[in-house]
Amino acid sequence: MPRNVDLLYDDIEALKSKYNTAYFTFQDEGVSPKLISELSGKIIENNLGISWLADSRFETAFSSELGGKLADAGCKMLYFGLESANERVLGCMDKGIKKDNALKICKFCADAGIWTHLFLIFGFPTETRNEARETMDFILQNNQIIRSMSFGSFQLTRHSKVYENPSSLC
Repeated sequence: MPRNVDLLYDDIEALKSKYNTAYFTFQDEGVSPKLISELSGKIIENNLGISWLADSRFETAFSSELGGKLADAGCKMLYFGLESANERVLGCMDKGIKKDNALKICKFCADAGIWTHLFLIFGFPTETRNEARETMDFILQNNQIIRSMSFGSFQLTRHSKVYENPSSLC
């Protein structure tokens, strides 16, 4: 359950005062566009004057207007888990995102002056060499709006969907 935006704002304001800092990182698996929009509104409304970065998600609710609002609220960087730029692999991962939407959101961020960092995973079960190459090409072809990325290899972990139900893989 996400924290109430008023309480979150109050915590940020208190931490800013207590530690005399204007720099924040919001550590979450992915702050929703709704929550991040509401928080940005409060930051702007109260002229809090902070710079921040956060993990977010490639949700269709993310818009050009939201990108501008986040930048106005002091957002400097967003981290996103793309994992793969191949639609089949994304489907197998059950990510619930589309490559075109991810690209659109990266553009919204770049246009607003927000740095985007993508997390990628290579070696997902059934991923082919060509599908992995598609992800690399996607990053290279869009390097003007995808500012940085990091990658790792697939790790099978207990209680993951793949571990619990390997027969459900594509």
